[in-house]
Amino acid sequence: GMSDEAEALYRRALAIDPKHANAHKNLGVLLAAARKYDEALDQFREAAALQPTDALAQNNVASALASQGRYEEAIPYFEKAVALKPDYAEAHYNLGNAYKALGKIDDAVAQYREALRFKPHLAQAHCNLGRALQEQNRIDEAIACYRRALQHEPSLPEALLNLGNLLREQGNFNEAAALYQQLVSIAPRLPEAHNGIGLTLLEHGKRDAAEASFRTALSLRPHYADPYFNIGNIFLENGDLDQAMIHYGHALTINPDFAQAHNNLGNVFKQNNRLTEALASYRHALDCQPHYP
Repeated sequence: GMSDEAEALYRRALAIDPKHANAHKNLGVLLAAARKYDEALDQFREAAALQPTDALAQNNVASALASQGRYEEAIPYFEKAVALKPDYAEAHYNLGNAYKALGKIDDAVAQYREALRFKPHLAQAHCNLGRALQEQNRIDEAIACYRRALQHEPSLPEALLNLGNLLREQGNFNEAAALYQQLVSIAPRLPEAHNGIGLTLLEHGKRDAAEASFRTALSLRPHYADPYFNIGNIFLENGDLDQAMIHYGHALTINPDFAQAHNNLGNVFKQNNRLTEALASYRHALDCQPHYP
């Protein structure tokens, strides 16, 4: 097709003039679009070597490395890009993502803030900043970030979901439910949205409707521990200990480190007077989460 012809053209141009930086860059873009990441990386490296003061060329190398999960190698190139062009918002944002992927949350927060200083309308940067702040347990700041993301991009699924989850955890069930409903209208096949709706329905005592939402979530993603756990809780509240145990078991098969599921399974064993197994479950909960309430 067209891209094959374009690729052939750039290769011909480079055969004539191997030092044509833009031809290397454009060929790299084509190869990356065709998912030939190693070849794309070679072309971006050539372009960056030919244009050592071009920030975009550095960002291209870094982005190609990051797309392969090679964040440690990508970071020096992103850092060079922002050193060459301090107002390069996208490179700050990309550098933030690389730091976040490596668990360097403070550095990630600083880079997202830089990106937003130069481009305050970057919704995804507000959203990723929110996630980083959430990891630092700075919940109110995270909520403010998600709200800003939605001001700039009202249908950003990740911001709707994360804001809905935080508001629900704070007991603001009505606004959370509205966000989940909005999310379902945009992304009807997103299991987390249906799981969220189920949790808000449970808060209003609507167990049957809640269970239906949890089952919808499971039909969309069978290996999703949370809805199994939530259905287990409904059975536990209804006094159906066998079904509760089965659903907590499913949740723990999918996610063996699910502290609350171990804890609630322990409660089922305790109600059945199976105290040795109850103790083992409570110990598991503490192993997964040493400060478990």
